Amino acid sequence: MAFKHKDMNFSVFPNEHKEDGDNRPTHKGRGVIHGKDVSVSLWSKVSSDGTPFFSGKVEPPYVPKEKKSDSGFPWDDD
Repeated sequence: MAFKHKDMNFSVFPNEHKEDGDNRPTHKGRGVIHGKDVSVSLWSKVSSDGTPFFSGKVEPPYVPKEKKSDSGFPWDDD
């Protein structure tokens, strides 16, 4: 049985595809928000005063066009 996140929780891991100099996220993961599966991307950054922090993005998980189903997200109405 596959792991299922509780609502409003996610897990992120180091991105093994990240290479020096590219703009890929440093960490990627999955979670559940309001009952919907989401993809989480984080970028490790440093502020102007030298404080390390993460910036991030939460979006619907990637689904190839031919397999796309209605996820309930408004931006899926392409």
